Amino acid sequence: MLTAVSCLPLYAAQKDHEAQIYGRVKNSRGEAIASATVRLQARGAAHADERTTDVQGDYQFAGMASGTYVLVAEKGGRHSNAVTVTLSSESTRQRADLVLDEQTDSPGGTKADNAQAMEFNDTPQFKIAGVTDWTAAGGHGSDVTLRASEAITRQALAYKASESVASDADEEKLRAAAEKSPHSFEAQQKLGQFYLHLEKFAQAVDALKAAYRLRPEDRSNEAQLARACLRVGDVDAAKGHLDHLIAEGDHADAHRLAGEIAEKQGDPVRAVAEFQKAVELDPSEENYFAWGSELLVHRAVWQAKSVFEQAVGMYPHSAQMLTALGATLFAGALYDDAAYKLCSASDLNPKDSESYELLGKIEIASPNPLPCVRERLDRYVKMHPASAMANYYIAMATWKSGGGPAAKEQTLLQVKAQLEHASTLDSACAECWLQLGNVASARRHYTEAVEDYQKAIARDTQLSEAHYRLGVAYDRLGRRDEARAQFALHDELAKQSAAEVQQQRLQIKQFIVELPNNTNQPQR
Repeated sequence: MLTAVSCLPLYAAQKDHEAQIYGRVKNSRGEAIASATVRLQARGAAHADERTTDVQGDYQFAGMASGTYVLVAEKGGRHSNAVTVTLSSESTRQRADLVLDEQTDSPGGTKADNAQAMEFNDTPQFKIAGVTDWTAAGGHGSDVTLRASEAITRQALAYKASESVASDADEEKLRAAAEKSPHSFEAQQKLGQFYLHLEKFAQAVDALKAAYRLRPEDRSNEAQLARACLRVGDVDAAKGHLDHLIAEGDHADAHRLAGEIAEKQGDPVRAVAEFQKAVELDPSEENYFAWGSELLVHRAVWQAKSVFEQAVGMYPHSAQMLTALGATLFAGALYDDAAYKLCSASDLNPKDSESYELLGKIEIASPNPLPCVRERLDRYVKMHPASAMANYYIAMATWKSGGGPAAKEQTLLQVKAQLEHASTLDSACAECWLQLGNVASARRHYTEAVEDYQKAIARDTQLSEAHYRLGVAYDRLGRRDEARAQFALHDELAKQSAAEVQQQRLQIKQFIVELPNNTNQPQR
């Protein structure tokens, strides 16, 4: 039986007639593939619809309106190329067979049709023309906010939402299966994929290499092996596998791997082109993420926004995509929009602490209170009442929504209680003590503020803001010499931090984007 997993079928819009798209999913030998997922999206639609093939490998979408649709099949990490099907007002049934890991033409179409398969849903139109040195261009009003955005971007792009955590028992079971059946390709590959997912790359190399020796023709496994080799720093081995994959044909796995190698070798322009080609051949979640991430890392913020928006349209239930889009919107100073996306990501994985940490950070870094964030942070505290960071973030949200430094006494007392609770849960939380000092200063209790700032510095001597705030508190108490000493320490730490940030930025080249009007300019 065919099962629809989308709540709102993409053909729910007004129909001028009803038609069907049907076909069979096969492998390169012509064998039917059961339980494969077939994804269909109308050009210009925000969501995709899905079907699962039956035991004969067949699928069907019924009740279709006229228009242009794109189909992709996937199973077990293997994908077909994107195939375009156009339904006219006269057509009632169109067949489209899909071949996993095989470049094919759509029935009744041409290679040109398939090359244009990704030109739906407002595909981003731009070209990366080169690179330039990093600039501070962007929507942020201060370097402090910009630095926060860079940190949020790094965390968001490293974010991997997971509903379940792999256990030692899972590893032991997979290892036992591989040891029991050393000549089983499936056992070795599953173990390698497990280690690759956990980023245990050395172990992944061993297992995937064993699988490769058993079945060297399996392109998906070889691509995973090459990726693991790259992660352990064996670029030559990764490049050797890439050359072999390319010799076997033009496939998305090879292009994404080529992009990863190019980035590793310091050629981001080639890398982003390879990632884009991978998406054109296979609009998978993984390929979209690689393309958008490359653009965002190299400061092509608005282009990354377009890519991630398109990806979220295809994968609306992907917490990883929503998180990446949220970070991109924040990088473009679209703070409210960023909050909504990150809140949506949190709702998809409400038990995932990392999504709440990102929400807490954008709430602190944004110039104004953000919509929907407070409600999610309240949920975070209820789920993790013993978490110091959960209590810290809710305290900061309370303060900001209550007026910030100009908050009334009642709000300041509430924030103070929340921060004290957080510091009790984790006495090493330097930020907790820093903010307690700020609350005391806002209440003009400068002696108390001095004690809190000193505790913050004792826990993190590099916390430059604590030195500055301590200097201000000393000054308010008339302790001028001690104030000057703290201001000097602050200035030195700030100078060191700025130099480190500048060095990091110089190592990341910024893309020069060629826009449709053919004007070359750095991403702004």
